Amino acid sequence: MVEIADIKDEASFRGWLQDQPQEVATWIAFRAAARVLPIWWQGVSDHTWAGMHDRTRLPGLSGLLFLLVSTNSDIELSLKLKAAARELKKDASFAGDEATEIGSAISRYPDQERPEHRPQMRTLYRAASASQALALAAEANKLEEFVHAAIAATKIHGDWSVVRKDATDVERGSNPMRRPLWYDQSNPFADECKYIQRSGVVAGGRKNWTFWIDWYQSLLDGRPMLGDEARTWDMLKKIALIPAETWEQGPDVVNPKIAEIWASYRIGSRVELFKATLYDFKFDAMAHVMRAVPMPADWETLTEPDRLQRFLRDALDLREDMIDLSQAFAAEGMVMQGAGMTCTYLAKVLDELENAETVGALRVGKLVEWGRILEAIALREDTKREFGPMSEPFNMAVDKLKDLVRDHFALTLARFSQLRDVRMEKGAAPWEVLKDLRGIVAAVRDGSGGVLPPLVDADAAILDDILDSIDRMIRELDNTTSEDARSSLKREIDFQMAKVGATVGLYGEKAKKAAGLADKGGKSADKILIWEKRGKGLWGLLRAIREVLESLGG
Repeated sequence: MVEIADIKDEASFRGWLQDQPQEVATWIAFRAAARVLPIWWQGVSDHTWAGMHDRTRLPGLSGLLFLLVSTNSDIELSLKLKAAARELKKDASFAGDEATEIGSAISRYPDQERPEHRPQMRTLYRAASASQALALAAEANKLEEFVHAAIAATKIHGDWSVVRKDATDVERGSNPMRRPLWYDQSNPFADECKYIQRSGVVAGGRKNWTFWIDWYQSLLDGRPMLGDEARTWDMLKKIALIPAETWEQGPDVVNPKIAEIWASYRIGSRVELFKATLYDFKFDAMAHVMRAVPMPADWETLTEPDRLQRFLRDALDLREDMIDLSQAFAAEGMVMQGAGMTCTYLAKVLDELENAETVGALRVGKLVEWGRILEAIALREDTKREFGPMSEPFNMAVDKLKDLVRDHFALTLARFSQLRDVRMEKGAAPWEVLKDLRGIVAAVRDGSGGVLPPLVDADAAILDDILDSIDRMIRELDNTTSEDARSSLKREIDFQMAKVGATVGLYGEKAKKAAGLADKGGKSADKILIWEKRGKGLWGLLRAIREVLESLGG
């Protein structure tokens, strides 16, 4: 029997996968095919052969979607989806037929070995390989067919380490949908993904590919598309079960239908934004203040003795690494830029882990928050330059913390992921948005001008701490030139701001109720619904929350 650690080539992979249940092979074939999707997507979008044969992105994308939904469906639905994939191949364009057409396109190139033709040749050959891998995965029904599909896709990039990680996740019982496609490795098809983002949407047209772009991004990120896993599966099943005759009419007809379904689920998820907060609130009648408490779902996870002990046991290696890092930074005299901030948050994580052993409870929200701040430091362009040889062990420790949180606290991350799609409006200045956010947090401190019970200082200080970290990230953004680094920083800034905004929104709801003003100023959730229907972004969300607080006299 082949062990996971021995998966290093086609033969060893086949030997391991053939001993697995078919559902395991299905999952791994899906993830393998999804990794090479961008090659095919760009190929079918950007080459003359696609136009000659009336090819579109739709059949290959739908085939992959059907395969994903079949992994979470009963046998009857799975068979129905397989039949739909076969009909699409027969009656529309599908990736499997494109391999032959691409080969024909290649054969028409004169002087194929000339240097100026080599990039085009490489693109066409890879597109042919990816189209074949997608077709094999979408149409597979038997174990051997899934094995063949997974191998065909993996051979394109040759990185067997991601396959080993897939296998390890399956063996541990981890949810593959909550693991990034490339884990902590760089995406070898990042350029193709950028192409998809740039060219995938036809503004104002019926061939709008926004759903497919966002769906694939959620696969890359390892998160449910809507944040909530059950809602995401429900939406994907509803899309997959769009009648076959609608799918067969192509993207002009089916993409608007998909957009309608997606919109109905997105509005619902927006109203649930207040689940995506750092903590819940309770009223302390004696002190007439609001106090922060862990969210109920987190609290259940944090205090259950067996779960807590498993977490602390798994965290032993991380604790050793963080202690070593802290000592190394101290030995350097803290002269490196960013070392002081790094050590501060390393100490917070270590203290929280130590306290958890003593009191039998772990504050997940704060652990996640500190982990994201450390991750933001690790992503900075100057970190590697300033930290020198210490940058690699620092990045490794951050990755271990991320993996630990993913494995043990998926519920908390699912709440936070509700905010991932909230982005700052085009043209909005981050400094101005941060200024507004500071004003909102100030209203929380004084209870909206004394109308509401204020948030206790110790808990409000946590919000101030996050605002300070956002301030630092904006300064870093101003000094960053790399587009990849800027994009990453922008996403993190938006996420942190949205998280504080949602937290303040929940405070407003609970504080109004405590003050007997529940009907005054309108429900924050209603404001969010109005904000969503108007298509507002992050600044609009914050202004909606501020309106509620100001209507009370703050």
